[in-house]
Amino acid sequence: MDQLKRECSSYARYLTGQAPIEYVVEKYKDFHRKSDALACLNTDPFDRFLVEVSARGPHWACLVDSYASRFLKESVVRKKLVLTLALLECTPPTFEKLDATNRGGVAGAILRLGFGAICYAGQVLLAVALFVPLRAGFSLRRKARPAAVLEP
Repeated sequence: MDQLKRECSSYARYLTGQAPIEYVVEKYKDFHRKSDALACLNTDPFDRFLVEVSARGPHWACLVDSYASRFLKESVVRKKLVLTLALLECTPPTFEKLDATNRGGVAGAILRLGFGAICYAGQVLLAVALFVPLRAGFSLRRKARPAAVLEP
């Protein structure tokens, strides 16, 4: 399975709990073939690392998104998640899941929001514990590279 298909599948399962249909995967790949926008943004090694990690599965995508949503709002992985969400919103059967309303009234909404907030806080804490040291390591490695020596 190629990288773009893994990314699309991981992001779709993270966002909707369902695997994407082939149409969504093809449109996701098509966007990357036709657009240089994401390719030229993907120059930061840590950003590339986050994309690779997030493509490993929906739980990894969730952790990466939790971290990026707080600390790297302009990251490539966030842009790829938005692209995937836009594709899923326009195709069956995932648009039905995204557009569905929750039942349970006000009490159910309060419980869902409270539980969601607790889960999100836990995800952010775990993501910070994992990715802050890694990001520091990427920064130190970049600074430690020797500058090119120019000979006269």
